[in-house]
Amino acid sequence: MANTLQRKMLNLGLPGIILMASLLITTAGGLANPSGVSAPQAAQANTDYTHALEAYATPGAFQAELEKRVGRWNVECTEWASADLKPSTSTGTAEFKMTMGGRFVEQQYQTEGDGRKVVGWGLAGHNNITKQFQFTWVDNWGTGMLQGTGQADGGAIVWSATFTDPLKGAIQLRMEETAKGDDEFSVTMYGIIGDQSEYKMREIIYRRQHEGAVDSE
Repeated sequence: MANTLQRKMLNLGLPGIILMASLLITTAGGLANPSGVSAPQAAQANTDYTHALEAYATPGAFQAELEKRVGRWNVECTEWASADLKPSTSTGTAEFKMTMGGRFVEQQYQTEGDGRKVVGWGLAGHNNITKQFQFTWVDNWGTGMLQGTGQADGGAIVWSATFTDPLKGAIQLRMEETAKGDDEFSVTMYGIIGDQSEYKMREIIYRRQHEGAVDSE
């Protein structure tokens, strides 16, 4: 009898064996029902989970806000190494694109000024479960990844993150992203080092390029 069963299993092939095993497990689970959950309850739980996944994955109003950044922009960046030093300036361009079916906005960033060139890449989105904006940023001036969260505050987004400076250590960052109409927005960054007072570290102004416009590069 054992040899007959072995021959039948071999004739099924691997797909048939997998299918039979899954049917046996499902049937055994239904007969034993160790959790005491009825078939209608299990079906409802599966439906609820499917709806929850759909809500998590479906772009909504917050993703639509991020989509307003899509396009090419001229950039002006002003930076302060410390509160008592003269700022440095740079100009360049940025391009925003939606990705992953409208769930995230991707930024390609490039500026140059005072003998320094910055090439950066960012990804931002809104987590439908935690109700927070989230971002990741990398550039050619470090090997670390800056990551943080944000909250809508009126017409602005207030971001927070912690940056590890190679000399100053941990810097607590607060960034205010504010729109001025559809064609201009700014990101102003403030930092706290140790027990010092917060100071303005950077201000980036984005102005939308229109057809026929010349890049500031």
